[in-house]
Amino acid sequence: MNILCEFCNAKHWLAECTSGSTIAWSIFEQCCKKGAVQLPSILPPPEPLQSLMKNQDSTSRTFRSKIQEYNSALSFTSVKYQADTCTANWDPGVQCFQIHGELYHLQGPLEPALHDAPQFAQLFLYDPQYAANICFTSHPNLEPHLLEQLTLMLHKCNLFIPIYQTAKD
Repeated sequence: MNILCEFCNAKHWLAECTSGSTIAWSIFEQCCKKGAVQLPSILPPPEPLQSLMKNQDSTSRTFRSKIQEYNSALSFTSVKYQADTCTANWDPGVQCFQIHGELYHLQGPLEPALHDAPQFAQLFLYDPQYAANICFTSHPNLEPHLLEQLTLMLHKCNLFIPIYQTAKD
């Protein structure tokens, strides 16, 4: 991957260029359709996420080591799939994750059932401190203060939370 798209600077292999391209003048369609699609630049992550991702203190290192669980604790939906296990019994080596059939994102009702704790998107309809406490009961390996900070961050920057709140109202 040593050839850059002249329009978006995506990296490509020479074999990915369109027909009629040359080594000196390579045109690609997979990334930006020859400049027809222009995406905005990726913004830096909001605080406290940015600090947690780049600082070297013990809290940041612990967060990064458990980032998958934090992501799970703060997700809007759950995922359902049927795993393809045909490669599961192969010898040691690089393992791959294969899905057989369809991948589903499940979302329940906006309000939890009577006597059930809120989960997934339902959590974002409550006070961030309450939501963080509920997340902590399901994920006791995580730091409660970080869950609360990340929940507050999501309330400030996630465009879907106001939509969910409006739908509930």
